Amino acid sequence: MTENQWPEDPAYTAPPAHTGIPGEREPATFPSTATPLADDGQTGYSQAGYAQPGGTSSQSRTDVAKDEASNVAGHAASAAQGVAETAKSEAANVAYEAKANAQDLLHQAKSGLTTQAGTQQQKAAEGIRNISSQLHSMATAPDQ
Repeated sequence: MTENQWPEDPAYTAPPAHTGIPGEREPATFPSTATPLADDGQTGYSQAGYAQPGGTSSQSRTDVAKDEASNVAGHAASAAQGVAETAKSEAANVAYEAKANAQDLLHQAKSGLTTQAGTQQQKAAEGIRNISSQLHSMATAPDQ
């Protein structure tokens, strides 16, 4: 990486690393770049998780990549199974609600038709009574 060729601004001062705001994280301390990362001596991995070149690594980068790909595939498969189970459950819920709504609609239609049929029956009975009354009046009147 090339260095900045701009002249330094003497009026610029770097902001403080810690402003004292409640809840603010403390400034991080980073290891020196001159200090190599320590190997834990058991896994062949450094603290950063990479195999040390020429170290005691029992796995190559290819093996590590294969293991990670296998782990990712396993997680993806279990996540897909979870999604499938959720979709199945939601489909069952939708089917149950659709059935309940259809039954409710059928009940409402049946109730409405029963009410309408009763009203029409009353109107028909009233009409028949009127005709009967008129026929009776005609039969009892001798001149008409």
